[in-house]
Amino acid sequence: MAVHQLIPSFGPGDASGQAALHLQLLLRRMGHAGDIYAQEVGAGLEGMARPAPALRPKPDDLVLYHHGIASPLSGRLMHLDCKRGVVFHNISPARFYPGTPLEHALIAGRAQVAAMAPFLDVSIGDSDYNCAELRVAGHRNVHTVQLFVEPERFAGSGADPRMLAGLSGPGPTLVSVSRVMPHKRFEDLLALHRELLRIRPQARLLLVGGYEAGSPYFKGLQREAKALGGVEFLGRLSHAELVAVYRSASVFVSMSEHEGFSVPIIEAMASQVPVMAYAAAGEKCWRRRV
Repeated sequence: MAVHQLIPSFGPGDASGQAALHLQLLLRRMGHAGDIYAQEVGAGLEGMARPAPALRPKPDDLVLYHHGIASPLSGRLMHLDCKRGVVFHNISPARFYPGTPLEHALIAGRAQVAAMAPFLDVSIGDSDYNCAELRVAGHRNVHTVQLFVEPERFAGSGADPRMLAGLSGPGPTLVSVSRVMPHKRFEDLLALHRELLRIRPQARLLLVGGYEAGSPYFKGLQREAKALGGVEFLGRLSHAELVAVYRSASVFVSMSEHEGFSVPIIEAMASQVPVMAYAAAGEKCWRRRV
């Protein structure tokens, strides 16, 4: 039996894409061949993922669809003539995005979770928290398959030497890694930095992750960060640059109010960095397991 994976977007640094690659590796070790198919494939990644329209599974094959925000691929999955499953990465609560286009996409994404339930042979959550949401939505045969990171990829030898040298300093250095979004509570990170500056004036806060430079939320954060000092928005980084940031950290901090799993926390642990995190959603699940 081949196990194929279907994903809306496969791009560099994308957490769902990384999850699909890791799952593909595990499945192949178990003797199950299969490819990754994506609606959007990032430039230069065509050798890792094929276009979604090319998916033509055999009746005995299993197709696992990675679901997050609303996607037409959920409808396609329900009509495939094969075994069907979902890998649920959770969906940010719509209450954080009232009156925005994202609000409707988040609500629709949750509706699709319930709509898929009767059509699936297996449902997978990458945390116990995500599995609980699947069961509430009517899914049966639900299993937890946690995401993982390869510790050797976060060894100090893999750090970008130029960035590592540029980030050296007295510190302490706080690091947080995520998209700049309201539910990630970047304002709380800045508040924490403000208090730390009172006792350690040389403290730094390094923020890694994509952001919309023109959004009112980011502009407000940028103004506050400039007034505080010692804050850097580093944007998206290569893997070697990300390792350099982790290896420069005194502590990793997450103040996010909603996480289905939170891969950066595990990456920080793999980088031997102490972690301080707000006990939100999926973070509680792995905290009990560590």
